Amino acid sequence: MNAVTCLTWVRRGIAKAHPELVRLPDDELENLLSSAGRVAETDSDNDQVDSDDEKRKKKAKNSDLDDVKESVETRYNLDDYDEDDERENEETGLTGLSFYPSNRHDPYLSKNDQSSDDESDLTVSAEDNLIALGKVHGDFFSLEVWVTNVDDGSLYCHHDVILPSCPLALEWVGFDPGESESTSANLVAVGNMTSSIELWDLDVVNSLEPAFSLRGKQKRRRKDKAAKKVAVSRGHTDAILALSWNTNRQQILGSASADSSVGVWDLSRGRAVSFLTSHSDKVQAVQWHPVEDQLLVSGCYDGCVRLFDCRAPSADPSRQWALSGEVEKVPNFTISCISHMSYLY
Repeated sequence: MNAVTCLTWVRRGIAKAHPELVRLPDDELENLLSSAGRVAETDSDNDQVDSDDEKRKKKAKNSDLDDVKESVETRYNLDDYDEDDERENEETGLTGLSFYPSNRHDPYLSKNDQSSDDESDLTVSAEDNLIALGKVHGDFFSLEVWVTNVDDGSLYCHHDVILPSCPLALEWVGFDPGESESTSANLVAVGNMTSSIELWDLDVVNSLEPAFSLRGKQKRRRKDKAAKKVAVSRGHTDAILALSWNTNRQQILGSASADSSVGVWDLSRGRAVSFLTSHSDKVQAVQWHPVEDQLLVSGCYDGCVRLFDCRAPSADPSRQWALSGEVEKVPNFTISCISHMSYLY
């Protein structure tokens, strides 16, 4: 299956003009390749177990191939084939040509020109618009950052990162707990089939890991006298279906999950503040109020839209509306539309 599962806009002018390019040092790259080679050799040794009969058959087959090879070399005089090529190269002057694995290793090419071309390809102008999207290509999942410009009609993929699971929800976040408040952040929160929320820095190219992740801490307690252990989580236990960033309280992120709960996260502390568990089915939509920063609305699979006042997260929703079908998306809403809508208690 090839599909775009989710996308979000990035505010114009937020992205860095020259994103940071992650370059893996040569020693780390060699260690990574060597470790991968050792793992591959171990797997091949464990998987390949031949019986004595199979080994004899392989040996006989290899001897037959050697006989055929010798007969072909004798017939077509292949032993002198390389010497003929060397003499031709000497006559035509081709012995001085060399091939390099990349242009960076070729001394006849300017390295400065090459580096400047790479930087120009990654440059983001102030007039460019960015789109972050989650993509599925078979068993491969990725987060892609696209650049579009209305003036020149351009649209291209700027860079992408590999994701461990299928992305289901994206939300741009302008808050980074590792930076000062005056510094503008350019992060995107990714909700996937797991119970974790990953936040990736869109100003970093070739990144292998997210900037940070939001995970629930699994705790265990005993139930009654039966010595049964049940898991008590301070995080989601199922897929993340929707995300919403509170633009008024920038350290707050809301999440909707298939575990029938809505999470309120404090990004500055990296943990959940509260969980709203009044839903009877999986929650597919969540949105913060654009003005009243304590109000959060959610849309559920059971066909109900619920409004919560997060100043009292343990209480029931202050208002709820019953719809004819399941709620898949909740757009931005205003105070006027809430006050004029009929509600059920």
